[in-house]
Amino acid sequence: MTIPEEQKIKLESMQIKGIRWMIWNNIEKELIESRLLQIKGQSTTSDLTKLVNSQSRATLIQLIERSPEITVSIIDSAYEKYRYGLKPGFTLFWAKRKSIKTVPQQELANKIQEYLSTLHYDNDGKYKNLEYCSTVKFGDIYEISLSYLQRFNYINADGEFTFIYMMKECFVWVGINKNFIAMNNIPEVLMNSLKKFFSRLYSADITNIKITNKLLEKVFSSDNAKRVTKHNSNPPENQLEKITVADSRLSEKLSCIPAGYEDYDVTNTQYIEEIDGTTTGTLGVNCNKGKLYLSKSLTSSQFRTWSTRRINDIIGYFQNSTDVTLEAVTGFNMFTSSKWDGLKASAIPILNEIAYAILNCKKSGIEVYPISFDVFQTYVDLSKFFIGKVSFICETCDESAIPCCHKCGSSLFSITRKQPGRVICCNCGESQQGSFSFSCENGHVSGFNDINEVIELISTDDFCDNLFETIHLYFPDINFSHNEYITISSAGITIQHSPDYEKIKPSEISEFKIINERNLIKSVDDLEAIYKTLKEKCLHPTKDKCANCKETACKSANDIGCILKLFEGFEGFVPQPHQGHEFGDVSMLVKYQGKNMTFQGVAKSVPSGKTSSKITKSSDLGREIIQQTLSAFHDDRVDIIGVIYPDLIDDQLKYFLYHYAKLSNRRLVILDRDFMLKLLDWYIERKGL
Repeated sequence: MTIPEEQKIKLESMQIKGIRWMIWNNIEKELIESRLLQIKGQSTTSDLTKLVNSQSRATLIQLIERSPEITVSIIDSAYEKYRYGLKPGFTLFWAKRKSIKTVPQQELANKIQEYLSTLHYDNDGKYKNLEYCSTVKFGDIYEISLSYLQRFNYINADGEFTFIYMMKECFVWVGINKNFIAMNNIPEVLMNSLKKFFSRLYSADITNIKITNKLLEKVFSSDNAKRVTKHNSNPPENQLEKITVADSRLSEKLSCIPAGYEDYDVTNTQYIEEIDGTTTGTLGVNCNKGKLYLSKSLTSSQFRTWSTRRINDIIGYFQNSTDVTLEAVTGFNMFTSSKWDGLKASAIPILNEIAYAILNCKKSGIEVYPISFDVFQTYVDLSKFFIGKVSFICETCDESAIPCCHKCGSSLFSITRKQPGRVICCNCGESQQGSFSFSCENGHVSGFNDINEVIELISTDDFCDNLFETIHLYFPDINFSHNEYITISSAGITIQHSPDYEKIKPSEISEFKIINERNLIKSVDDLEAIYKTLKEKCLHPTKDKCANCKETACKSANDIGCILKLFEGFEGFVPQPHQGHEFGDVSMLVKYQGKNMTFQGVAKSVPSGKTSSKITKSSDLGREIIQQTLSAFHDDRVDIIGVIYPDLIDDQLKYFLYHYAKLSNRRLVILDRDFMLKLLDWYIERKGL
């Protein structure tokens, strides 16, 4: 039989199981066997089912061409049923065009085939052989059908580890005139390749969309919610980092949810969704990925109509967000003033986009705005403005993960600032470059081929001060709250807020002011020599021993013994040598901004035989300070956290500590070399030593 061209395209576009369904349900088994054996040039088969299920799409279409039982109407019916499968959905991307450019359907098909032919894959890679199948058009949207191979590992009957590749089908919707591209069932690594292709083809910025809390409120009805997962990477001490609530009548039972989780980010949610006037299903939303899916078998027309409506809702939310244009922001040349001297030329367009995104967020009250620039390159070009951290979506959990080293389990990483980027575990030293692998808190290992997929940038205080001041100068109606800052990831630019965060100077604490302002009596060399003999605590300290020592007078400066003793003159001082379950060494009352507050300090002594002039973030001592300080940030009983070290601390380590203080919404003071020399000098004078 001759299959019409339209039906040939449908056979190329539908899931292969739909083709098998037509064959089994419309052709006698004897005829299936004889026709297929003739096509394959075989005389017999012992397992017809296996023979049919192992054939390629092209071979099965040949079988249909020899089968008059399968009519045009049957093909049309199968296409409606099997085009999108039982759980249809897509990941949505915003396509912002720099110029109006149209590409005819045939040219689009030719261009993508040409591009796919240039891609290279590892022979035993997890995903490979992305191939073009067909293109159809509905409305003004092109639907491009594709396929790829996915590797599955298993243990065979002989107990040997081996693998097999399975063909997966997927599609891309190109709605460039509606400013979007949507992709279905495509792994991240292949998705990134396609984004680059469409970006070049249409001269467009193809950017990730993050579905924010406010977008959810605007587009979807909370009355229909039945499952919600919320996440906060730095929760208060008495609250969970991640919480999931579910109920078929969730909107009626919101009072059952514990207090304190209202402002957490929604990462995943499910709704009862009306698809058309007669059909409802469960809608799942992965907010970080911009992914929507329905747990419902739909016809192609149903799914397309519903999808187009929901895509327009989401894209329209961003499009209608502001009347500020990137061209206008760029035209101000805001980042060519003397305040921004020393910038690389490549950094200025990035800063313009950052300012543009912030303006969009501020004018529209949205939390996140998509970006088009390279996140890691921003980390390189604007290195002094951002702290980098590992951040990713677990492939299995489909949620934001607590990143862990897949070798040692540590959650502390260092990210290099030179191309190509490397991620180094601060505990075991495992270095990753080119391809990256991390575990989530549940032990699932996720792999990534692009460093942009696994990093998040957090702005420094100085950068935010200058940036917000600059924006306000050109846009006086835009105001910023105290301690606002920005984060940048592949999901976009997010404005964050830590109202209680303070980067406190020692002179701003009343008890420390008099010490900070004093002139040294003893020489710096003498004081540094004494500090080299002081320990952070005794060999086997207890609170009782420390209390007795506090009441024991020193005969000379050489009898001081430990750093804790220098603080005994302050009101409410309690030596608290930590024993592994506590983070603090020094506990006392202080006055800051006219208020009485609790101060808890982490004290470290100068290591014996120390040769380096500074302690760094990557040093053993630096890592100890980081670990104990991070623990301190989770104790809500303490108002001010102090880091106490009588020598030089590298600026990068300071920035790192301030960064996490900001993320944890805490007050932090660093008592390093200058202050500690004066404190020792003051103690010696006061005690007459």
